[in-house]
Order: sequence, then structure tokens, then C-alpha cells
Amino acid sequence: MSLALIRRLVTAQWHVRATMALWRGRAASAERIGAAAPRRVLVVCHGNIYRSAFVAAFLQIRVGAAIVVRSVGFHSESGRASPERHVRMCHEVGVDLRNHRSSVITPADLAWADVVVLMDRKNWVQLRRMGAPTGKLVWLGAWAPPGGIEISDPYGMDDAAARLLLNRLLVSSKALGDALLRVGEDRGRLPTGRSTSA
Repeated sequence: MSLALIRRLVTAQWHVRATMALWRGRAASAERIGAAAPRRVLVVCHGNIYRSAFVAAFLQIRVGAAIVVRSVGFHSESGRASPERHVRMCHEVGVDLRNHRSSVITPADLAWADVVVLMDRKNWVQLRRMGAPTGKLVWLGAWAPPGGIEISDPYGMDDAAARLLLNRLLVSSKALGDALLRVGEDRGRLPTGRSTSA
């Protein structure tokens, strides 16, 4: 068997596993948040300049100091700024990414996190290949309105499509933040009756 064929078979196997995880993603993600009652949340996407940068910043505002939220990406270059258009759009919804700089994910990040919030099948495969336990992995889109739970990379989108995607990130992040707060209240880590109007 040739090396090229072996690689194709391995890729196909990962694709099947990721698709199965996606099918179970909505229910499994909610269960994992409830079971983990996370205090440390890691948000990942490919480049850590669009999706994960926004979600981590928004979640940190929403959940306050009781939960620590960080973001990282798989792109090999760290220190990259979010694109100006994205910074401007995020500012319009109350998130300041002017000083954000990308970070590259490491095994130490996975060890640190109670849960890892991901965006799409490619993220899932990369995380599993790094050894991330499935019990830590949650799909941000599990908190999106009914429909598919993958959240696309806005790289290359026009303004209209990028705004729609940012709104999807916003809606999902609000719902995830509320779920984190509820779990914290249920476990006695956060005061009850906390406002979630942000």
C-alpha cells in the first residue's frame, strides 16, 4: 500500500469521525458544559484573528471574573492583528479587538482548559490530533439557532456575509455565556440573579 493511499485513508477516517461528532455536537456540547462547570474556557479557530478572538473577548465580558476565557488558533504565525474591517464590525457590537494579537495553540493550552470551544470540523480534527479529549470539546454553533452548528471562517467574505457571520457569533456567544453563568450559579460559584443583558 502506497504512502499516498494510507494518507488518503487516514484523512477519510478523520472526516468520518468529525462528521459523527458534528451530528452529536448540539446535545454533547450542552452536556459537557454542564458536567465540567468550567472555570477556564479556551476558544479556538484557524487563525485566531476573526472568530475565536471575538468570541473569547465577548465571553469574558459576559461571564466576568469568575471564569477565565482565552483564545488561540492553529495558524503557525503568532502576533497577527485582527483585520481592520473585523475590528470595526466588532466595535459596533461592543467588543474591542484593536489590541488583539493571535496566539498559536499548544498542548499546554489544552491542559489548562476545562472546555475548548471550537467552530468547525477542521478545528475538531486538529484538536483531536493534538490529543484533546473529546470530553472537553464543545461546538460554539451548538448555541446557535436551529440549523447547522459549524461556523464558517469569514476570511474572504464580503461585508454583508461577514456581518451575518458576526451576528451568528454574537448570538451563539450570548447563549453560551448564559449557559456558563447558569452552571456557575447551580454549582454555587456565581451569585444568583446575575444580569445577562450584555
